[in-house]
Amino acid sequence: MRILTLSDFESAAHLVTKYQEGISFPAPFQDMIREAMEAGKVKVCLTESSESIPNGFGVIGQVSGKIHAIWIDNTNEDLDQDSINMLENKILDWCFEEIKTPPERIDFPKMTEHIKSELLRRGYVEYKRAGMSASRDELMKNHRVVLPEGFSLIPYQTTMRDKVADIAAEANRNHVDAIIYPEFFSSKEKALEFLEKLEGNTFGEFVDGVSQVLVKGEQTIGYCMITGKGHDVGISDIGLLPVYQGKGLGKALLVNTILDLLHSDDSVQKINLAVTLSNPARFLYEKCGFQVTDEFFAIIHSA
Repeated sequence: MRILTLSDFESAAHLVTKYQEGISFPAPFQDMIREAMEAGKVKVCLTESSESIPNGFGVIGQVSGKIHAIWIDNTNEDLDQDSINMLENKILDWCFEEIKTPPERIDFPKMTEHIKSELLRRGYVEYKRAGMSASRDELMKNHRVVLPEGFSLIPYQTTMRDKVADIAAEANRNHVDAIIYPEFFSSKEKALEFLEKLEGNTFGEFVDGVSQVLVKGEQTIGYCMITGKGHDVGISDIGLLPVYQGKGLGKALLVNTILDLLHSDDSVQKINLAVTLSNPARFLYEKCGFQVTDEFFAIIHSA
């Protein structure tokens, strides 16, 4: 195994391209890796065949302290499954030696069952997650939910960020999503950072007036944040103060926000979201027409 350098980048270019094709990544992955190496943001190791031909790599973030990828070319006829497992272990050992402090979450694309098993053996815990999607036609079958007297929905504005961050922190206290995404939901400060990133188009284009908050009189009690437009719309997060949960207000918030969007924008043909399968919100999404499109997992350090 050796460290990939910028001067020797072309020796691994074919491997990076094959990996990109395997994960159906649309962006120029080679350029991204090269630029990140130039900026000192990532470090890359290579495994090689007996003829010194690269057959696998690992990528870690030198700034983020994360493992971004571990991949072995399993189409290589010289490698049987035991050999692939051995090389994966070798890269995994290198990653942890370089990073020093175990990453809180490991969720890179194309994680094999063998790597997942090794991470679980090292003290990580698996949380199953899923992508869900619903077509415009399916969502339009929902009927607008009449809100109780004194409750109303209003468009989210950046001036509401502080109040919404309070709700996000309270709604996710001791919640599985705060365990999986502590950088977003473990505190009010983190929730504020999440909202700032959302408004800055980190999770898709932020369109004014689409996301909504639920209010009772002067009190803000819930929110439904939506990003994207046209054919690429997603629900980034939805939250409700715990004292108001279990009263049908979550469904009203979700359904009414979606219907307002669909009636105002004919170009929206589908809405996507991601959910932890142990999160009861999954059943609300299913009742509103969302179906699981793919299942994946997040590996979280248990310490």
